Amino acid sequence: MCIRDRNDLLFRFKDKERPLSYTSALASRMQKYPVEEVLVQPFFYEEFQPDFIQEQLKSLTLDNLLIKLQSKENKDKVNQKEPWYQTEYSVEELDEEIVSRYENPYQYRLSLIHISEPTRLLSISYAVFCLKKK
Repeated sequence: MCIRDRNDLLFRFKDKERPLSYTSALASRMQKYPVEEVLVQPFFYEEFQPDFIQEQLKSLTLDNLLIKLQSKENKDKVNQKEPWYQTEYSVEELDEEIVSRYENPYQYRLSLIHISEPTRLLSISYAVFCLKKK
């Protein structure tokens, strides 16, 4: 079963959601998708777009990287406080070791992406059969 078949299955047999959660999700999707596609997104894949994937991967750079580390052990290292909720935090430059390791990760990221074989354990038939009573 490929991603398209799996998502089709999830869409056809989608569980009920709480009305508030569902309308909130639909409103959020209206910002991203045309109105005709709001109900079927993110379940619907029209075509595989490797160029789009590569374009998105190229946009992942150290210039737009944010690493979030949350830990009680680092409480003594915070040096700033957020104004609304008084949350303490700090912002630091990356170590040179980390920068050198991730300066050109594009080829490495591409090597992690592969198309797996379809899962044959899941059926893609949606036929419903009625058993005759004896």
